[in-house]
Amino acid sequence: MLIGYNTNVPYKGKVYHVQTEDSGLSNPCIITLLYFGGAILRSVKTGYAHIAGSPDFEEQLRNLMKHQHREMIRALIKGKLDVEKSGHDEEAPSMDEESDPAPEKQESEAKVLAKSLDEILLEHISRSVKK
Repeated sequence: MLIGYNTNVPYKGKVYHVQTEDSGLSNPCIITLLYFGGAILRSVKTGYAHIAGSPDFEEQLRNLMKHQHREMIRALIKGKLDVEKSGHDEEAPSMDEESDPAPEKQESEAKVLAKSLDEILLEHISRSVKK
C-alpha cells in the first residue's frame, strides 16, 4: 500500500480538499475523494489488478495515483464539478464513479503526466489573483 496525496484547493472563495489513497493489494483500487466541510462531494475509484504483477508495479501505481489526483483537481478548478449547489448547511450529494480503463490507456496516461500539482495550483491561483 502506497501513501496517498492530500491537497487543499481554493476555488471560488472556498477551500476544497482532495484525497487520493491506495486500498492495497487485497482490494487493488485507487480512490480519490473531493471534500468540502467534511462532506464527500465526489469520489472516483479505479482498479489496478492488471498491473499488480508488473516489475515496476509501485512506479506505475504511483503514476496512476498522481494522475487521478490531478484530474480531480483539474475538474474542480475548471468548473466541471457541480460543487456550487453543495454547501455547509446541506448534505452534499455523493457521485461515485468507477473506472477501469484499458491497460494501454492507463499505461500511456501514467507515462504522460503533463503538469505537477504545484503547476496546476499555481496556474489556478494566478488566474484567481488576476480577476
